[in-house]
Amino acid sequence: MFLPEKYAYTMLDRAIEKTASDIHFTPKENEVEIYFRLNGYRWYFESLPLNLIIPY
Repeated sequence: MFLPEKYAYTMLDRAIEKTASDIHFTPKENEVEIYFRLNGYRWYFESLPLNLIIPY
């Protein structure tokens, strides 16, 4: 089962661990891509299907 609160904490922990200055969310048709900004560059973190974020 997907727990949004747990996912958010995990994502923030990973961003802090990698010393990311930003977290970017890029919406696509069926998913949201998540990127971290590290040393001035935008690096891919992962994608989440939209149905996990916005239940229908």
